[in-house]
Order: sequence, then structure tokens, then C-alpha cells
Amino acid sequence: MDWRREAYRALREYPRAKKRNGPGDQTIVSAVEFAMQMQMQYYNAQERLRMIRLVYFVRTHTLQGAAMECHYSLQTVKNWNTEILTAVYVGMQKGPGS
Repeated sequence: MDWRREAYRALREYPRAKKRNGPGDQTIVSAVEFAMQMQMQYYNAQERLRMIRLVYFVRTHTLQGAAMECHYSLQTVKNWNTEILTAVYVGMQKGPGS
């Protein structure tokens, strides 16, 4: 599976995986929480986390809609998205509890 697709799936699955906490869910939860923690190093961390929530968790916005909601350009939000997907994938490689 393409790494971006795998990271995208993990982000979308995170809210359910956190509730279920079954086999395999811990990897998703750990990876997404690792990615969210990585966002905290940025001055605009709250807006980045808001974008994650809007696009992946509650699924009410596209990247373009999240960009408008967060008052950033679409290109900036696309860059964030790439960084976040990369961080999720790195977190998945580390495994749960790392």
C-alpha cells in the first residue's frame, strides 16, 4: 500500500480506533498522536490541529474549506497536510508505545 494512503486511512480511522482500542488500533492511535505531538513545535500548532480535526476527524471540510476556516492559504494547508501525513507514517513505523 502507498504510504500516503496508509497514513490517510490512519488519520480517518483515528476517532473510531481510539474508542475501540482493539488489535491494530493501538498502532493507529500511537501514530496519529505522535503526528499531533509533532505539530506542537510550530507557532501555529492550534490551527494545524484544527485542520486535522476538520478534515480527518469530523470530516466536515476539504483542505480548501479548512484553509478558509483557519485563515491560511490553500497551499499552506496542503503543505501542513503533507507534513502531517509524513509524521503519521513515521509514527506507524515506530509502532505503539515508542
